[in-house]
Amino acid sequence: MRHYKHIAPEEREKILLLHSQNCIMTYIELRALAEISQQSLVSYLGILWITILLPYRLKRHMKLAERTAVLSISSLTQ
Repeated sequence: MRHYKHIAPEEREKILLLHSQNCIMTYIELRALAEISQQSLVSYLGILWITILLPYRLKRHMKLAERTAVLSISSLTQ
């Protein structure tokens, strides 16, 4: 990931998220529609949600919770 050094961590996460979404779309397009059963597609998307999107969303929520905690602590000290 040397070529991403100049990019902020938040921007890097967005790039990786977009890349993973492109992978999903490519996977769906390359397989014949007859091959994709609804169950296999749902399980594949579920795995991608757990491995890629869920950690990203959890990290965003943690940052928001940290900011809220800092704001509430600073308002108590004033």
